[in-house]
Amino acid sequence: MKRIRKIKTTKASNELETLLINTGMSRPHSLIVSCLVNLKEVAVSKLIDYTGLLQPEISVATVELEKAGIINFKLNKLPAKGRPYKSYTMMLTLDQLASKLEKSIKEKIKSNNEAIKRLKENRKPN
Repeated sequence: MKRIRKIKTTKASNELETLLINTGMSRPHSLIVSCLVNLKEVAVSKLIDYTGLLQPEISVATVELEKAGIINFKLNKLPAKGRPYKSYTMMLTLDQLASKLEKSIKEKIKSNNEAIKRLKENRKPN
């Protein structure tokens, strides 16, 4: 079941999401990055409202984005009793993210070209 976004997005944020998806980034990753670019620091509950993703989807995607060095989090303690909550921020600017994605894509292209070259070299004549 697809959830509906509770927060309206702008044309610019929709374009950013599309561009990130076109570079090979998954939809959940692109939605979260777009949200963080627009809102700077965001709690999980706000990510749910902004992206329309479910909490488990956000949890998996944020862990992957953290490991990739794209976002980071901090634990925020409420003044009253209760569990602290995570808030996320971007570690990279959009230019840095674009450079990181470009480098990754170029590495994939190089790897694919090498694989194709080896396939052609190893082809046996009929």
